[in-house]
Amino acid sequence: MIVSEDDNFFAPTFLTHVNRGLKVYENREDIFSISGYNKPTPLPAWYKHDVYMIRGFAGWGVGMWKEKYNKIDWSMEAYKAMLSNKDNYKELEKNYDFGLPNLIRMRDTGIIQGDYFVSLYLLDKKMFSVYPVVSRVRNYGHDGSGAHGGYSQVYKNQEIYMGNKDASFPLDLLPDKRLTSFILKHLKLSFTQKLKNKIPPSIRKKLKKYYRKFFN
Repeated sequence: MIVSEDDNFFAPTFLTHVNRGLKVYENREDIFSISGYNKPTPLPAWYKHDVYMIRGFAGWGVGMWKEKYNKIDWSMEAYKAMLSNKDNYKELEKNYDFGLPNLIRMRDTGIIQGDYFVSLYLLDKKMFSVYPVVSRVRNYGHDGSGAHGGYSQVYKNQEIYMGNKDASFPLDLLPDKRLTSFILKHLKLSFTQKLKNKIPPSIRKKLKKYYRKFFN
């Protein structure tokens, strides 16, 4: 299946891209999904493939195989077991701290967020998603109209692939450690962001009201 959200804008080759990836990697047990979206961080010029593998999941235009998707246990009990696994948590703290606050919030509220749930599942099962170097999707929900995205010029004006050449999907594609390190380094939280995440939401809400009252 290929899924989307309602604020995605697609490149002309989006469906071709995802369908070709699903065909090429259908027998790869370590690959869970083929993403049409990639974050707007430019990747280094030394990486020569059109696609790359990384642990993570983005629902902004993504293809999956039914038999792999159906293996996910969506229960909160399964989720808490994955999050409390010492090896998983250690990896999250070391390399995926940008997603950890949301993962913890899901555990505490019991409200499942699909992308974060699947990302943790991939970490637990040691599986990957395949992403394009140049995104085939732009999310325009960051124009201020989205329910969760707020406003971001970076996302709203993200460049996407508008050519007609098919991407190359190497059958023997493997995770590139140097590229993974580069990507995760750019996603890591700053000290200020980490400190902010340690403040309970109720306190943060009160601080925002105080700031608006006295500084706006």
